[in-house]
Amino acid sequence: MSSRLQLVALALLAGLLASCDHGPQEVRIAIVTNGASPFWEPMQVGAERAAAELGCKVTIQHPARANSSEQIRLVENMVSQGVDGISVSPLDPDALTDTVQKAMAAGIPVICMDSDAPNTGRLAYIGTINYKAGQAAGEATKKVFPNGAKMVAQVGSLTAQNARDRLAGFKDAVDGAGIEIVEIMTDDINAPKAQGNAETALQKYPDMAAFLCLYSYNAPAAARALESVGKVGQVKIIGFDAEPQTLEYLEKGVIDVCIGQKPYEFGRRSVELLYRIKTEGRDKVLSELPDDRVIDTGVDVITRDNLPAYKENLARLGIKSS
Repeated sequence: MSSRLQLVALALLAGLLASCDHGPQEVRIAIVTNGASPFWEPMQVGAERAAAELGCKVTIQHPARANSSEQIRLVENMVSQGVDGISVSPLDPDALTDTVQKAMAAGIPVICMDSDAPNTGRLAYIGTINYKAGQAAGEATKKVFPNGAKMVAQVGSLTAQNARDRLAGFKDAVDGAGIEIVEIMTDDINAPKAQGNAETALQKYPDMAAFLCLYSYNAPAAARALESVGKVGQVKIIGFDAEPQTLEYLEKGVIDVCIGQKPYEFGRRSVELLYRIKTEGRDKVLSELPDDRVIDTGVDVITRDNLPAYKENLARLGIKSS
């Protein structure tokens, strides 16, 4: 081969290597939940399914301890890794504000799912409109107790926006119906503590008629408490989230009503939205969203009567709970 041909070949090889170095890179998306719970299992299925279809990578992180400092650490770690987008379920919107704004300043789009934090500057929210979900729980409770009732509310944390919104929606829905929440008990997203709280409530309020269980594990915890003191059927349970144990207790008649969210959609739509923002451009994608940039995934009001049909819908998605 002549020296001229050798130079041409080397030039072509260098160009090929350069194009490989600067080829399209895999889009990386991170999801940070508010803690470890079976509630997040269908979310993970939805997220991973969307990532496989789009050809991107999704990393899902759960705080080992359900506190905002641990959640902030996980989000900051994703920022330091240079991911292309973050979806988070804020434990404390105020505490997360600086972290979200730093991520956005670094060019990493941040959205919220499950619980919103609109004042952080997040780009969008995907999930339940929790005030409406609380209203749905209130309307269902009025059907169970047309003559009013005393209730104890259970929740993991009252700093989270979703908890506050659910409670507000519930109170507004039952206003004037004689339904009274005599105490709100928090458990730091700890199921054994939630069961202990329920057992304490049953002793403290012998005339209570029902539990309002605002977080996913609260209803099964209250059900176990009723079993332990022999009050199944005497005290009703209105719960949120269709976890496997919740559905089992609903089928047995220990839990009376469940407001089912759609975490599968939280995961699927988070990945799809962040992928589109990265590949199509932020302004274009956001312009297609509602003015408030809220994507409502809706809820299902589940009772023993419609439980079989609900389970069929879950099976079609390849999940066992929601």
